[in-house]
Amino acid sequence: MQKRAFLKGGLAALGGFGLMGAASAANPAAGNIPAAKDIKWDEEFDTIIVGSGVAATCAGNEALDQGLNKVIMVEKMPVYGGNSAITGFWINIPRSPEQLKHGVTDDSPELFLKDTLKAGEGFNDPALAKALCFNALDAYNYLLERGCKFAPTPFIQGGQSKIRSLAPEVSAGISVMLPLHRYFLSKGGIMRKNTIVDEVIKDETGRAVGVAVREGYAFDINSRDNDLTNTIGTRRYYRASKGIIFGAGGFVNDWRMTSMIDPKITKDTEGTNHPGATAGALFTLMRAGGVPVHLSYIQWGPWCSPDDKGIGMGADVCDFLKQYGAAFDPKTGKRCFNELGNRTELTNDIFSLKNEDGSQRFAVLIADSQFVPKVSIERYLTKSLHSGTTKKFETLEELAAFYKIPLEPLKAEIAK
Repeated sequence: MQKRAFLKGGLAALGGFGLMGAASAANPAAGNIPAAKDIKWDEEFDTIIVGSGVAATCAGNEALDQGLNKVIMVEKMPVYGGNSAITGFWINIPRSPEQLKHGVTDDSPELFLKDTLKAGEGFNDPALAKALCFNALDAYNYLLERGCKFAPTPFIQGGQSKIRSLAPEVSAGISVMLPLHRYFLSKGGIMRKNTIVDEVIKDETGRAVGVAVREGYAFDINSRDNDLTNTIGTRRYYRASKGIIFGAGGFVNDWRMTSMIDPKITKDTEGTNHPGATAGALFTLMRAGGVPVHLSYIQWGPWCSPDDKGIGMGADVCDFLKQYGAAFDPKTGKRCFNELGNRTELTNDIFSLKNEDGSQRFAVLIADSQFVPKVSIERYLTKSLHSGTTKKFETLEELAAFYKIPLEPLKAEIAK
C-alpha cells in the first residue's frame, strides 16, 4: 500500500506538471480569481451540483432527500440532461421483474459482477464494480419510484452472459432524465442553465467553499475549441456551505484531449456525445487537486452505422439485431467476428477489416425478419428504415448484390 500511495502521489505530481499548463490554457476565463477571504459572494447554497446528467441529478435528489434545503444544479449548456439525455440509457439489471417474466431465472449479482470484471479486463476497481452490480436492482427501483418507465422486454448486450438489459419505454435517455429533473424541482431544487463553472474556490485551510461561475455563458456549437476561446458570460461567485459535487467531466467531444490518448482520433472524428462534452470540467477538478483514474482509457462505439452521422438511427437497431444476426465481411462473405463481444473486442475486430489500400472496410450485419418480434425494436427500426441506415431485402440474392458480397460463400456461412 505504501508503494501504491507513492505511485499515486507521483502520478498526481506528474499530472500537475504535464497538464496544469494545458488546463489553464484550456480555460482563459479561469484566471484572476481572488482568494476566498477576499470574495464577496453573490449567492450561497447548501450544495452546488455541477452538471445536469444522471450522476449530477441523482446526487442532487439524494442531497434533497437527506434534508438539505438549498441545492442548485448548474449546467453550462442551453438545455439540461447532458449526455444522459441523448444516450439510449440501457441498463443491466439482474433479477428484475422483466427478466424473471422473460424466463431468465438463473441470473444473479454475482454473475453480473463476473461479467463486469471480465469485460473490464482487470482494470475495474473491484469494490466499485461490486457496488454497481449488487445495487443494480435497488437503482432500478429508485428510477421507477421517481417516475421513470422502461420497456417490458429485456435483451442482451455485448459482454453479458445473460439477457438482463432494459431500455426506456421511450427510446432516449431524455425520457429518464425528465422525471428525475421533475423530482428535483418538486423537492425545491434549483436548476440554472447557461452557467459554466470555471474554478473551485478553497479557503486558507484547503477546504472547497465555493465556485467561480459565468452566468449567461453561450456554448458555440459550431466551434471545436470552446474551452480555448470562449469567454462569454458574467463572473459570479457561489458559496457552498455543505459541499460541491461534480457530476460532469466527460470529454468525448474534446478532440485535443482524445487525440492525445488515441492518435486515430482527429478533429473530424465524430463522437456519440453531445457537443458540450469537453474537458473543461475535468481540468477544473484537476486544478482543485483531483487525481483522475484511467484517464488514458477511452472507448470507441462499435455499434454505429457508417451511413449515419454520429450515433444516428442505426446504432440501436444494430445493438438489437446482433443478438439474433451475424456480421459478415462484404469482401469474403464470411462471418468476421463475435457480435456479442465487449466494446474493446468489437472495436479491434472492426478496425481489423481493411482494404488493400489501408482504408476501412465495414461489416454488414444481417438478420432475418423473425428476430423483430423477439425484441422491443419497432420504435427504432421504423426510424432507421426511413433514414436508410437499415435496409430490407426480400432475398439473399438482392442483399448480396446491393453490398457486393460473394453470394455462395455468404449462403454457405449462413447455412452453418
